[in-house]
Parts: sequence; structure tokens; C-alpha cells
Amino acid sequence: MTWYNVQLFLLMLVAVFIGLFIGCRLRAWWEPQDAERRGVFKGLSSAFSGGAAKISAGAETVREKAAETAADAKTGAKSAVATAKTKAADAKADAEKAKADAEKKANAAADKAKADARKAKDDAAKKAKAAADATKKKAADARDKVSAAAKSVAGKVKDEAQAVAKSARTEVKDLSDEEAAERLAALPDDATPEQKADAVGARPAGLVSPDAGGADDLKRIRGIGKVNEKKLNDVGIYHFRQIAAWTAPEVRWVGTFLAFAGRIEREDWIGQAKVLAEGGDTAFSKRVDDGDVPSSKG
Repeated sequence: MTWYNVQLFLLMLVAVFIGLFIGCRLRAWWEPQDAERRGVFKGLSSAFSGGAAKISAGAETVREKAAETAADAKTGAKSAVATAKTKAADAKADAEKAKADAEKKANAAADKAKADARKAKDDAAKKAKAAADATKKKAADARDKVSAAAKSVAGKVKDEAQAVAKSARTEVKDLSDEEAAERLAALPDDATPEQKADAVGARPAGLVSPDAGGADDLKRIRGIGKVNEKKLNDVGIYHFRQIAAWTAPEVRWVGTFLAFAGRIEREDWIGQAKVLAEGGDTAFSKRVDDGDVPSSKG
């Protein structure tokens, strides 16, 4: 609005100057004429001057009104800005309050969800523990039953095996060296070690597998190396107590099977086995334990 008023004022000034210029030119042109013409010229000049004055006065009035309008507009703009700031501040306060309320509700909901989740977890853990304990108890009961049944069966099998072994021991007599030599001479040349052993002695009762604690280290007996230990394991001899219980026919059977006739007696395998079966040590077993016997390593 202000720039428009300035332009209008400038246009009016230009019009005044143009009027003055035209008046001056006309006056210069009319001066040589007679007095009547000069009178006409003066009248026209006065008219132009009065018009210019009126135009200037109107322009001033317009400028003043424009200034008033601009002042009113500026005051209105300031009022509008103040109102807008007030509304913006109110809106900001409302937004912050709404945000605070939303955060408070969200935090409350999150806390409740955590508490519910923790409770659900605890409940699930308790149920899982109870189920695991019940399963564990059932498994333990079943294991005890199986163990009891296995012990019962093992006891019966052991008793039967001992009875059979005792019966076999009573039926097989101990041969003399001459009788054993005669029986071996009667066998074919391609007879196996077991066939030769069966011809002169009684096969010791063997086990299908070692006891639960594992096989004994038979190499701790002087005279038994890695090769003989494997052969004894192949016929079910795994423990010192088995060797300690051999009879004379069983000793002859093992000696013939291992092709060590008379060595078991000379090295006293049975005596060593009795000591080791009772948890004791022999001078040789100590050397084996210390790693001083190369043939007994591994």
C-alpha cells in the first residue's frame, strides 16, 4: 500500500511539471501577440496552476490516507501476530500436555506388560520345573526298576554260570603232563589253539562284557602283555577276580590257548590276581603304574 501511494504521488508531480512546462512554452509562444491573447494566456496559465495546486493537494490527501491505511494495517498485523503467537503458545502447551499424558499412559502400559510377562514367565518356569521334576522322578523310578531287574537277572545268570562252571570243574580232571602231551599229539596238525586247549583242560567261564566299571588292566600281572590281554579279553576274561578263581584244568586250558604251557604257574598269575582283585599292589604292578614296563604301556 505505501509503495502504491508513493508511485501515485510521483505521477502527480510529473503531471505538475509537465503542466508547468507546457504553460511556459505556451506563454513564450503567446507573448508576441496582443494584449488579448496575453490575457487569454494568463487565464490558461492560472487555470493550469490552479489545477496543478489542486492535483498536489489531492495527492497529499491521498498520501495521508495511504499513511493512515498503512498505519492501520501495521497495527492490525501486529495484533494478528500477537494473536497468532498466543494461539501457537496455547497449542504448544496443549501438545506438550497431550504428549506427557500419552507417555504416562504408555509407560503405565509397558510396566503392566512387563509385570504380566514376568508373572507368565515365573508361572511357566514353575510348571516346567514341576513337569521336569515329575519326569525326573519317573525316570529315576524306571531306572531303579530296570537296575533292580538287571541285578536280579545278572544274579541269576551269575549263579547259573557259577553252577555250570562248578559242575564243569568237577567233571574235568587235571591231567598230568604226559596225558596232556598224548592228547595234543593225537590232534591234527591244523588244530586251532582253542581245539588244543579244549583237549587238555577246562575253558574258564567268560563274561559277555566287562563290569559296569570297565575292564581291569590285566597287564599289571607279570607275564601278561598287550597281546595276551587281548586274547584273554576275546575269551571273556576281563577282571582279576576271574583269574584268581581259575582251577588247575582252567590254568592248563589258558596256558595251552596262549601257547604258554607252565608259565602261568611259574609266574603265579593266580596269586598276583588275588592281590590285585582285593585292591592291593604287587612289585610288578607298581612298576606298571609308574610306566617302567614298556610292554605293559597302552
